[in-house]
Amino acid sequence: MNDAQRVDGEDRYQWLEDVQSADALAWVEAQNAHTLAALTGPEFERDREAFRAILSASDKIPFVFRRGPYLYNLWQDKTNPRGLWRRTTLKSYRSPATEWDVLIDVDALGRNEGENWVWHGCTTLPPDHRRGLVVLSRGGADASVVREFDLEARAFVKDGFVLPEAKSNANWVDADTLYVASPLEDGHTTTSGYARTVRRWRRGTPFADAQTIFEGRASDVSVYVSVDHEHGFERVFVGRRFAFFDSRMAHRAAALTLEAEGSRVFSRQSDRDPLRCLHGWRSQLRSSVRTKRAPHDRQLQLGQRSAGDQHSRQHANADQHGRAVGSGMDIHAAAGRGGDRERAHLVHGR
Repeated sequence: MNDAQRVDGEDRYQWLEDVQSADALAWVEAQNAHTLAALTGPEFERDREAFRAILSASDKIPFVFRRGPYLYNLWQDKTNPRGLWRRTTLKSYRSPATEWDVLIDVDALGRNEGENWVWHGCTTLPPDHRRGLVVLSRGGADASVVREFDLEARAFVKDGFVLPEAKSNANWVDADTLYVASPLEDGHTTTSGYARTVRRWRRGTPFADAQTIFEGRASDVSVYVSVDHEHGFERVFVGRRFAFFDSRMAHRAAALTLEAEGSRVFSRQSDRDPLRCLHGWRSQLRSSVRTKRAPHDRQLQLGQRSAGDQHSRQHANADQHGRAVGSGMDIHAAAGRGGDRERAHLVHGR
């Protein structure tokens, strides 16, 4: 460990914040060498080869997810270590010999483009799911490239949506519009290197001209956006992450736009008892909170309020802690220690 960088009265590891500096990289290499020396050996090599054989077995179950009429799977084996992104029908999947339609050969794509591509997924646009946003990482890095893909033509769209390598998150609004949380461009990055803003990007326009619809502070870890396209429950979530378990969310319930003023937000959670996760599904919001005891999940109808105090409107205005442009449902959630109780508050939109 490089002790020469210590400063009395301050964080002695502050110098590691410069993650690409020679000192920081040398420290990481030293820690890696120490870990490998302590944990590797004959048993490690034996287990690694056993796991490799299991993960690349030709008779493993192809796990799938459904989009429209098709089931999708990323298949990896000895011949295709980076994977074949493919799809089939439910009828074929149930048959003894499934017929797969390969959409992207990730290994071949990397060879053809001279890149070390690693698959990070594809977000398709409902209801027909013909267009997708393919996410590819160089060597498995956190930063990824986003490219629009035509699933019927099995080709990347010429002059389509493309985001260069960054820690970006893109969501379809409609066929010609994306909501993007990305650190690309000056003034859109937090001190942690993640997105500070959510922007609306329209087809045929430079990303630099995309309109900012939500922003956090530079001191936040990041902001994020999520779009739910389910018919009759269309909505948008945007939010700010203050720490790994600490966030505030705004919810737009009526439509996939964020144009009117007055968005309501989740209030910030305490560092001691943060809200762990939130999942919206139709008229329900599922939350999981941390307490002294093991985490517990709670599922409530939107508009239902669970046991707890009357804390739900304390931080209603988004402009107090970040700027959200939108209106809709006022949803507040909090996790607290009152007798080790969990509490969540959901107030129906007006």
